[in-house]
Amino acid sequence: RGAIADKLRPVSRTVRLTFAGLALFFVLFPLTLQKPGLPQDLKSDEPAYYLMALSLVHDFDLRCETKDIQRLTNEFPYNNANNLILMTDDDWQTVWFGKPYLVSLLAAPAVAIFGADGFLAANMALLMLSIWMGALYLRRFNPDGLALLFSAGFFLLSNAFAYVFWIHTEVLCMASVTTCLYLAFTPAAIEVPIGRWGRFVRSFWNAASRPAWSGAAIIAGAYNKPILALLGLPALY
Repeated sequence: RGAIADKLRPVSRTVRLTFAGLALFFVLFPLTLQKPGLPQDLKSDEPAYYLMALSLVHDFDLRCETKDIQRLTNEFPYNNANNLILMTDDDWQTVWFGKPYLVSLLAAPAVAIFGADGFLAANMALLMLSIWMGALYLRRFNPDGLALLFSAGFFLLSNAFAYVFWIHTEVLCMASVTTCLYLAFTPAAIEVPIGRWGRFVRSFWNAASRPAWSGAAIIAGAYNKPILALLGLPALY
């Protein structure tokens, strides 16, 4: 019990402040870009993901209409937008975007304020969340600073960092898998609820509910890429 309690001690203040500064820099960095991505146009499935976010912000729907295309033209003038995937169920009388919309829904608030760069900032925030969960897992076996260093190195040196600058769903999928495995393999911190809100949060966020939250996390990834459900099997086991 003493060893477990030691592993659940609060993260050192130095490490928390270091990560906060690192995360703040990385999340704000995409907002300084003139246009996201290289080359500076929408590529692969980016048109659908970004137009879905714009449509959710401005129209509160997922229909593809002329005004949606005009918004894209206004933000990306003189650039191509190929591979826009659409679908219909009424012989093209009504046209819908044909990609999973979860990542667009999550990025919509940032897109409403910062446009396409806001989508990249949302991707970066998901990457930083993954780094933090990796550090929390590794600190069970290593000093806090070393755990953060190796978690940051693992994620920032992987191709996940490149996908931050694509308006795609890959970073969300990575965060989904990381969250699933973190909740499954890291014990819950032992905390005493403070006040009414603390008791309310603890009523659904506690050690007994962690398996359910772990399953919900992998569903977010499997919704975009069904094969990712297999990565939830170790947690299920």
